Amino acid sequence: MYGLPIDDVDVRILTMLQADCTTSTARIADEVNLSNTPCYRRIKRLEKDGYIKQYRALLDTHMLGYTSVCFIKLKIRKIAVAKNLCAFKQNIVNHPNVSAVFKVASDFDFLLLTRFRNSEQFSDLMTVVSECKFCLEADYLLVTDEFKNDQRLELNQEAMVR
Repeated sequence: MYGLPIDDVDVRILTMLQADCTTSTARIADEVNLSNTPCYRRIKRLEKDGYIKQYRALLDTHMLGYTSVCFIKLKIRKIAVAKNLCAFKQNIVNHPNVSAVFKVASDFDFLLLTRFRNSEQFSDLMTVVSECKFCLEADYLLVTDEFKNDQRLELNQEAMVR
């Protein structure tokens, strides 16, 4: 289910904010041919309706020392799933080196995107995983080179129409 309908002006506003969330309302208003107040109201409506979840800076992970990226595949026990998912969230999802968690349709149940500064951090997380009673199996894929890492969406009005 998609959100509430949006028009071409909303799509253009979202595209600009996605490219640079520090763009001023005045600049956005100028680009989408609105005055400041209606543009500001549209941005606030897009926030309220959930199209804009948050604003944040994109940090350079390498400059901050996070030079290793690893995907970890986990299979968890099916018995007492609710209890296991609660433990999973507490022990794994909230781990500081885990950047994203995806439930997947695969021979594994979850795919974790993790980032590390060193092998000790990786080892620490794998120890946490191995000590979890709900984890049946774990495997990992160490990223050796990154060619693209862009979470921006391609937005256009035609794609937004149902």
